[in-house]
Amino acid sequence: MENATKEQRLPKGISKRADGRYQGRFTFQGERFTLYDRDIKALQKKMSDAKYEMEHGIYLNSRTMTLNTFFETWLSEIKEHTVKANTISVYMEIYKIHIAPNLGRLQVSSINKLMIQRLLNNMSKNGLSPNTLAKTKTILYSIFKEAMENRMISYNPCENITIRRDRTERRVLSYEEQKQFLEAIRGSRYEMLCILGLTTGLRIGELSGLRWSDIDFTEKTLTVERTYIYLHDVKNHQMKDEFHSPKTKNSCRTIRLLDSTLQLLEQHKAAQEKEKTEAGLSWCPVEGGENLVFTTKTGGPVRGLNVAETLNNYVNKINKKEELQARKEQREPVFFERITPHTLRHTFATRAFESGIPPKVVQQILGHSSLEMTMDLYTHVTEDVQAREIEKLAVFF
Repeated sequence: MENATKEQRLPKGISKRADGRYQGRFTFQGERFTLYDRDIKALQKKMSDAKYEMEHGIYLNSRTMTLNTFFETWLSEIKEHTVKANTISVYMEIYKIHIAPNLGRLQVSSINKLMIQRLLNNMSKNGLSPNTLAKTKTILYSIFKEAMENRMISYNPCENITIRRDRTERRVLSYEEQKQFLEAIRGSRYEMLCILGLTTGLRIGELSGLRWSDIDFTEKTLTVERTYIYLHDVKNHQMKDEFHSPKTKNSCRTIRLLDSTLQLLEQHKAAQEKEKTEAGLSWCPVEGGENLVFTTKTGGPVRGLNVAETLNNYVNKINKKEELQARKEQREPVFFERITPHTLRHTFATRAFESGIPPKVVQQILGHSSLEMTMDLYTHVTEDVQAREIEKLAVFF
């Protein structure tokens, strides 16, 4: 009788369990929810907060919410307000390609350390770079940290996860490959973009965001002031074109252009003006992209993924030609390895070091934040140059 009296004194919807905890139950939109706490007032606050969050569409239900759903919430409610749009774009790409297919449909509370370790191990086995693995781990760690803070999980499954950090050789075109590649793209739409990448080391986003006003034909210079990003608009669930200032102050820089590059740019500009006139009303540049150096046939910005696909097409073209030639000569074909837009940047840096340009100058041209970064990226080249230069001392001994 005494126990019954105590039970009646408890607030509505709250009962006491045999383990000493208090249990609070309530229903929202036909679904029953249960919360627990050893303190009645703390439990009442939990229930009040949960009801408020449900009414305003922000309640995170750990029992049913999948990682895909929570990722969208994490991106729009947390990261969109703290990081740059191009970083959001990187998060979206890595999540879509590497995380979603493996963990996306699982409930947040069901994902454990072993699952994440297996994901990263498989990525490593498939040849993905340590940098990509590190970014994947960082994204997952941040997602689960937020889930912990929202009481969806009791621990972060990314704690003490290990990643292999083997140094991977960056794809660089040899001098012969460079000549072969330039021959393959001659006369194509992206010829000028590739040549400028090879002679300046610009990133693909910097090339895509380049305006004619950034090129000084008199001073023979090119100024990098912004970068182009094709990103996911989290709120509107659609893709959009944007132009942003570079990540660091070192990325804003002025680069000297070769005379041959300037001549080709003048020819490219004339061809673009002709194309624009012929397109007429079909020429529709995006906002902020009215004066771009590189455009589509309708005046839109050139996207990195499209350039990457085109480069693969060029490589396939080279390899088909090589295969036919090898068959004719009765030998094994020597295939041209896959390249990316970043290969152009790495190739420029390699040619610069091979030509004896001082590392500090290379750093400034590439827009790296430190000399250490430049030296670390191109250790294999600097070692070769050092071996060649040290031989000059032989005349004194």
